[in-house]
Amino acid sequence: MKKILSCSLLSLLAAGAAFGQAPICDRSQTFQDCYDRLMDAASLEAGAARLVVEQTAGELSSKASSSIAPNTGRGLLDLLPVFATSFGIDGLKNSDGQLTFDRRFAAGQLRVSLKGTAYLDAELSEPLRLALPDSIRATRAADLDRQIGDFDKVDYQLTVSREKATGDTRFGRDAADYADLATALVRGQASRLNLDFRQWAGSAALALGPSPEGESRVALLLGGDPIGQLIASGRLGAADAEKIERGLADTVSAMTAGLANLDQNTDRLDELINNQPQILFDGILKDRDALTGPVERSASFTYEMGLAGNVNEYLRWARGNAADACRGDAFRRSCFESYLATYPDAGNAGHRLAFSLSYADTRPIHFELPADQFVFDRPGAEKLVGSLTYGCYFPNFQFFNQILPAGMRTGASVNQGTRVDLEARYESPVEDAGVLEDRLVATLTFTQGMTLNTGMSFGLVYANRPEFLGEVDEKLSANIGLRWKTGMPGPN
Repeated sequence: MKKILSCSLLSLLAAGAAFGQAPICDRSQTFQDCYDRLMDAASLEAGAARLVVEQTAGELSSKASSSIAPNTGRGLLDLLPVFATSFGIDGLKNSDGQLTFDRRFAAGQLRVSLKGTAYLDAELSEPLRLALPDSIRATRAADLDRQIGDFDKVDYQLTVSREKATGDTRFGRDAADYADLATALVRGQASRLNLDFRQWAGSAALALGPSPEGESRVALLLGGDPIGQLIASGRLGAADAEKIERGLADTVSAMTAGLANLDQNTDRLDELINNQPQILFDGILKDRDALTGPVERSASFTYEMGLAGNVNEYLRWARGNAADACRGDAFRRSCFESYLATYPDAGNAGHRLAFSLSYADTRPIHFELPADQFVFDRPGAEKLVGSLTYGCYFPNFQFFNQILPAGMRTGASVNQGTRVDLEARYESPVEDAGVLEDRLVATLTFTQGMTLNTGMSFGLVYANRPEFLGEVDEKLSANIGLRWKTGMPGPN
């Protein structure tokens, strides 16, 4: 952020950078006009606020998250902000044999995503292929493959989240929805810059010494007379005017650096956003022909919240605070800083708790080849799945941040590079069709962010039955195993 704002400032000053060729200030303007032009306060404020939002979104997306258990770490719900940035129809795309459709839109407080994928090169399902007798498998499988149509294997997914962007109770973690807070932080800093400008004027006036006419030098610098008139009337020498202009440019540069120096506050803001509650509904339909597999339907509801400080708590605290820092107004930089001083650890550990309940239904399959006296039957099944996930960061664990260059560190000034998550899932069949037994699977995952783009995950997995343990890298017993992975962090 600092580099971007510095580049913006350089572009603002570029026209007057060559002091020997042209004055920095327009001599028909006052020094106040020159300051306003160099600061370009309105656009700088808006640009800085936008950069704060972008930085906050970047911080949220670069936090350590488990690549072993994709529902933990950042969590499935942290992927939802993509809805805010891609409304409309992406269109039909045909790539690698897959025809995809993606529609995203907002409906009031809801963000909706509807996706579809048709597998144009779908093949005979493997269970059906293996069930064919050896004597006819090759020929019949080839014949059946040719009978599969382009839309005999299609996936549909509907995802709905609540993203409430205003008021004292908000939902969601889309950084763009909190731009009003980011703008308030920037505006507070900009107000301080105007005070800094007047303090500079006093210092510059003292450096010039008393005016021959006894006029206040501060009045000259902040008054309403254009610079050209001050020089023409002899109240200000040309050399002094040039010296003041150079000092003014340096002062603006220093003040802009102060405006850019919002890293600590924005780090804390993204922590509060990261702990906001989220509500998600997800529905999936896997539409299949009997040749390509069973039809599967599932729906899930998830509620995720942060157990530490969040934006909602801050807004309620600020509205009820009548101290000078807030005066009941949450959109004050001094109020936000007062909250952080009162609750220094608010949000920085990212304690997260998520509850999820889902239903899945697999339809039965019946397929026969009368001429070969072949019948393929697979029973259907229904199940309920409940899950509980808890995770937190270790903000004071600084191992990688101490050995890596500053540009590669995770979590900026509040380290979010280390995380521990515990996820427990219990599945139970609604009707016992012999396909699924009650199962309990628990995963304890330790994740270390190594750089902004890489991470390391290490997990301990327990299952109540050996057949439910899944793939592990090292089996400690029939029911316990270890998993590990190094590479790109984040849910897949």
